Amino acid sequence: MTYDPEIPRQFYDNLGDREWHRLTKDRLGELLFHVHMDVLRLHIGPEHSVLELGAGAGIFTKELALLAGRLVVSDLSQVQLDLNRQHMIGAGCFDRISSFENLDIGDLSELDAGTFDRVVCIGGPLSYLLDRERTALEGLIRILRPGGRLVVGVMSLLSTVIRYMRGLKNEKESYGIDAIRWLLETGIQDGSNYPGPQHAKHHVHMMRSDELDALCDDLPDR
Repeated sequence: MTYDPEIPRQFYDNLGDREWHRLTKDRLGELLFHVHMDVLRLHIGPEHSVLELGAGAGIFTKELALLAGRLVVSDLSQVQLDLNRQHMIGAGCFDRISSFENLDIGDLSELDAGTFDRVVCIGGPLSYLLDRERTALEGLIRILRPGGRLVVGVMSLLSTVIRYMRGLKNEKESYGIDAIRWLLETGIQDGSNYPGPQHAKHHVHMMRSDELDALCDDLPDR
């Protein structure tokens, strides 16, 4: 259950431009997009400098570029970052972005403390950190200015199980009942207890709400 940045990097390198269409291909995706936008509009305004982590191909970047006063866009995958740049040019908001940075949220030590008013890490990047989840959260808070806000999201175990319920039977036949039990009890797809397809490694921790609450307990206050 050790974080290996190469696994999510390769996954999203291979995913390519499919990430751009992730929240527009069905009604559930559209609902998730609008729920996230309600939160972003509540916390981000033209007076804020914003860092977007795990930006992918730019689903939310195009919106943040219009909301924020200053926006830095980043992703672990250079492929996704290049696609993001192309999409922002096409959307006419490229000039509103300060820079595009190849960053790993597991180690943001190269960024100065107290740099941003808002740090946005939504869509689930934190779920890839596994044993470094808490360390990563502390790193996100470190780069916030005093009084700044962190807007963060994780992959939901309950939502994932509901959405892919029909596939559990096939998963059991492929990986066995012990693997399914592990996944449902821990939310962890780690390549060992729950192997998943070898052609597309996807090691994540899908969380329950109480797990996220526990992860955020007693974090340092900005």
